[in-house]
Amino acid sequence: LNRVTDNDQLSREEKLNLISRPAVENIRNFMLKFLSMSHVTPEILIYGSILLDRFLKRTKWTLRATNWRILFMLSVRLALRVEEQPVLSTECISELYPLFSAKELQSLEAMFLRLLDYRCFVRYEDYFQKVTEIFS
Repeated sequence: LNRVTDNDQLSREEKLNLISRPAVENIRNFMLKFLSMSHVTPEILIYGSILLDRFLKRTKWTLRATNWRILFMLSVRLALRVEEQPVLSTECISELYPLFSAKELQSLEAMFLRLLDYRCFVRYEDYFQKVTEIFS
């Protein structure tokens, strides 16, 4: 009756990470909806992905079911700003992730940028390395 499973051997944090990881199907559905609503280019998604990776490394945060959408959108909005393309409207973001007002979203963007230490430039080498990583 008192069986020990592999999950019983995990630490509390490891169990939380297993539970709170975003489901692949949820990410897929969100990305499809995001692409159809935002009309961003694949290049911007790659740029945003690099900024998100950089953010996660600098902050030691992990993507969780509760934070991945907003972090993804913040990184894409920042990529759009850096590349001087039209930024996703707050209306679009509100429809995709309706938890934040425009003012809160601006505060989150400022925090994201500060935590990146304002390092938003992506070298060609980093960009092509990410492309290779995605498509290999």
